[in-house]
Amino acid sequence: MSRPASATVAARAGIDRDSAYGAVVPPLVLSTNFSFAGFNEKRLTWTVFAISGALAGLAGIIEVAGTMGQLQPSISPGYGFTAIIVAFLGRLNPIGCLIAGIFLAITFIGGENAQISLRLPLDVTRVFQGLLLFYVLACDAFLVYRVRLVRGEGQERAA
Repeated sequence: MSRPASATVAARAGIDRDSAYGAVVPPLVLSTNFSFAGFNEKRLTWTVFAISGALAGLAGIIEVAGTMGQLQPSISPGYGFTAIIVAFLGRLNPIGCLIAGIFLAITFIGGENAQISLRLPLDVTRVFQGLLLFYVLACDAFLVYRVRLVRGEGQERAA
C-alpha cells in the first residue's frame, strides 16, 4: 500500500477518534439537526464535500501517476463499483475499509490468476464481488429489520 493511502487512513481514524468533528460527521447522514450543538449544517456539509473531493483527487493523481509515472489510455477499470463494496464491507470505518480493500484486492489478483491459468473470463471475479455485496446487504436487512419465521396457529413443527 502506498504511503499517502496509509497516511490518509491514519489521519481519518485519528479525526474520528479524537475530535468533535469526527463525532458529528457520521450521524450527519442520519439527521441534519446539529444546530443545537453549535455546528453550522451547511458549512459542515460543504467541508465534508471538500475533504472528500480532495481525497478523491489525491487518489486519482496516485492512480494516474502510478508506478510508470505516465498517463495510460484506460485509467479506471470499474473502481467505483469496487469502492461501494469496500465501503459496505468496512462499515464506513477507515480501518475496516482498509481491511476490506485489501480483501477485495486479493480477490482481484486471484481473479486475474484464475483468468490466466484456468482461462476463465474476468467477469467471474465481478460476479463474486457482486454476490458478496448482495449477501452483505441481505444480512444487514435481516439484522436491521429482524426478519423472523413466525408460524401461524394450528401449524405444528415438523419433526
